[in-house]
Amino acid sequence: MYILFEHKSYHEPLTAFHILRYMVKIWEMLLRKREGLALPVIIPLVLYHGEKSWKSGLNFRDLFDCSDDMVSFIPDFEYLFWSAAGYSDEEIKGNATLRVALLLMKYIFREDLRNRLPGILGLLKDLSEKRTGMEYIEAILRYIVNAAPGDNVSYQDIKAAVDKALPHIGGEIMPTIADSFVEQGIQQGIQQGKREGVLEAIELGLTIKFGTKGLRLLPAIQGLKDARQLETVKEAIKAADELTEIDELLKGIV
Repeated sequence: MYILFEHKSYHEPLTAFHILRYMVKIWEMLLRKREGLALPVIIPLVLYHGEKSWKSGLNFRDLFDCSDDMVSFIPDFEYLFWSAAGYSDEEIKGNATLRVALLLMKYIFREDLRNRLPGILGLLKDLSEKRTGMEYIEAILRYIVNAAPGDNVSYQDIKAAVDKALPHIGGEIMPTIADSFVEQGIQQGIQQGKREGVLEAIELGLTIKFGTKGLRLLPAIQGLKDARQLETVKEAIKAADELTEIDELLKGIV
């Protein structure tokens, strides 16, 4: 028996079709690897935490509009469905890592995420004493950076939550999370092709890494015209330990 997990953060009407493709690929892989025609049962489970309610049927046959005498020609299966919105925090049980993952799925798109973060991260207090635990904590913080809307949670919100829930590791883990914010913000600006977006992202990076004193370099950065120069500044902000390193770089560019 196999269990197939499918993660959805938005409503997808063709989910049953996508699941069928995954199931067929699994069966094809197994048939290539072993003799015999007996196929294992695959139980599909959809984990959903989107903002809108799920309106699609859970049966593959729901994708078809046909008469009753044609139904026997349609493949038939249904998938199990778990929605984060359908459970209270108290009903979400399991070990710490599972609870944290499911609670983050529940709140990742909600405006009250910043208020929930200290309690969610506090579940990992014992785990943070282990090396593998630190890796897990870093992974979920990166998930928050990449998945949560920027208006719902900021670097300062995450840092405050870590300082409150896991004060003994904040100094060790937050610099790498700051780099994630810098990378995400600058890449978004460059991808949008808007100079204003790039400069706003660089301003964020300077503030996160070096505080308000980093903003004194903005006039020099605003004078850069070449996108490759902005890319160089981006990489320098990520790698630099001191503001003087960025200052010296800009003197060499200008």
